[in-house]
Amino acid sequence: MRPLLFILLVSIFLSPVLAEESCVFCHGNYTKMQELGFPQFHVTNQDVWNQSGMFRLGIGGPRCYDCHLGDKDNFTVKGSHKGVLKLLVISMDRLLPVDRHKVLPSLIPQQKRIPSMLLPRGKNIKTLLYHDRDPRTLAYSIEIANKTCGKCHVEEVKSFSRSNMGVQNLSRRYSSFTSPAPHNCGYWNHNYSIMNELTVEYTKEQVDVLQRKCEQCHTSCLDCHYAPFEAKHKFRRIPSPRSCSSGGGRGICHNGAEEHRRGAGYFREEASLPYLPSDVHVKLNLTCLDCHKFENHEILRKADCKDCHKKAEEELKKSVHSKLSCEACHITKIGGYQLVFWAPGVQFGIATPLAKIIYYGKYDLPLLIKDENGIWVPVKPVPHAVENINACLPETKVSFRDFPDRSSRDAYAIEACFNNTLFWIHMDKCSHGLREARNCSSCHSGEQKIISTWSMEGVHYPIKKPFAGKTIVVGNSSGLFIKIFNITEISKEDLTNAWDFAPWITHSYWKIEGDFSIVKKSDKCRENCAACHIPYPQDKERVHLVINPKAMRIKPYLEIVFIIAMILAIVIILKA
Repeated sequence: MRPLLFILLVSIFLSPVLAEESCVFCHGNYTKMQELGFPQFHVTNQDVWNQSGMFRLGIGGPRCYDCHLGDKDNFTVKGSHKGVLKLLVISMDRLLPVDRHKVLPSLIPQQKRIPSMLLPRGKNIKTLLYHDRDPRTLAYSIEIANKTCGKCHVEEVKSFSRSNMGVQNLSRRYSSFTSPAPHNCGYWNHNYSIMNELTVEYTKEQVDVLQRKCEQCHTSCLDCHYAPFEAKHKFRRIPSPRSCSSGGGRGICHNGAEEHRRGAGYFREEASLPYLPSDVHVKLNLTCLDCHKFENHEILRKADCKDCHKKAEEELKKSVHSKLSCEACHITKIGGYQLVFWAPGVQFGIATPLAKIIYYGKYDLPLLIKDENGIWVPVKPVPHAVENINACLPETKVSFRDFPDRSSRDAYAIEACFNNTLFWIHMDKCSHGLREARNCSSCHSGEQKIISTWSMEGVHYPIKKPFAGKTIVVGNSSGLFIKIFNITEISKEDLTNAWDFAPWITHSYWKIEGDFSIVKKSDKCRENCAACHIPYPQDKERVHLVINPKAMRIKPYLEIVFIIAMILAIVIILKA
């Protein structure tokens, strides 16, 4: 009697685990999946629980239909898959989902050069999006998240959906190039008001393509927590750097903003354009979240070097470089965008008046500017222009792109506005790609001079022949001066439409007012700056204490003068 009672209790206790549904009936049977032609989709509940770590004794683990939806009680192939969420393989043609089985039969790493990348090369595929996306807009779907992840992680889905990343699918922040200031992202606004802001026709279909272009980058639950490059159903509670960088293997997340737009990414190497060495912290296995502290789903954008380098920061504060950020010295070469023009062209298979035409290359050094608190920070000065707009903005000095909810160290300066075209210099702050510090002479020459080498390959604009060029940036006490020119020939056929893809040919000289000079070292100075200015050159932490020898020599006399002045003041007060 007792053994029977025990068996009965165990069967009741484990009944959620032992119940079978149509998903496991097929997918749990390797022979059956092989007969159907999809052996790569053989999986059992136990496989899922082992890989995901989501099994709880007495409760069981998630079943297939908890995450993938579908009809668990229907045992036909078509019926059981009705309503099943699908992996979205996004085509370069209008950024629409395509039949994944033709291009990605199995979700495994596809590139030897970047092992975590799950996309194959050369198949006209833009990106890979996971199941918690709206297939029409490609945005994170709160509705799908509530039906899947939210079944168990109720508070987590609520928290994420309110976070800075979660609300991006509802954002109206960039609905215009002229308000609140020119920017790099292009228009993305669900209410289509932008259609009335151009001097040329801009259709709903063209707007929708650009909308999908933006939404493909904005993140969802699975982008951060799903780790398919480790196992089919592997999830991480704390996202890995791979997830932050490439969205869990789909190819783009912070890669886009850091490696391409800002040009000072963390991983770099194959992820950057062109190839650049990775941040020094990569070899130390530091993760993104080691520096960017977080609570629930709010991840701080700001990171402090002093969390690890406390002594170096203390010495820096006592130094003549107390108004210098760490990255101002420790970031050198920056890649990615070098010139950006929004003009008529072809974007993702559709003709549009707002194709984003990008020139890729690298600067030998960043430009240093003072932020709103007077701290010198490194930025990448990228000439921009947007054509066919019916509103212009006045010229400005360097301004910072602050938002109502936060301040920013990303800057811009409007350079000119004519011929329905707005010209500005985009200056995103650089934060990663940290390596050995630049030398003293690269700053202390009186004026800043940095050089970009770039190429135009015809992405989004069909040129007959690629060409290369240079951008020379000079910053001094009179302002910032930018000269753009080609170093290889542009075909005569392409020159007939040059204003669209190369407005710099006509508008080649850019200038904004301001003081961009840095103190010039004396002509009497020796080449070895450290001999006079760094009292502890052998101490890796104290090497950040940089002194002014002249000030140090007169300091004792100044102290004596101060003491005498105080004594005289006291005597005068006592006599009064």
